[in-house]
Amino acid sequence: MLKVSKIFEDKKFLDTQAFKNLSPKMKEAISHMFEMIDEDGNIHDQFETAIEIVSKKHNVSKEDIETYIDEELGL
Repeated sequence: MLKVSKIFEDKKFLDTQAFKNLSPKMKEAISHMFEMIDEDGNIHDQFETAIEIVSKKHNVSKEDIETYIDEELGL
């Protein structure tokens, strides 16, 4: 299980099984989402905003993104 702070280090989310199991479209959306988040700010609010933006831009469901995040965090 990854902690949120560890997810950002060296883009470790790219090496996880949960990420590897995603479709190419979802991988692109998740990568874009992490690029939008500033580790030093309010991560929760940034995740919410980023999820909203990338779900529309990449035409993926917010629920699928949230499920991925839950899997990464072991929830």
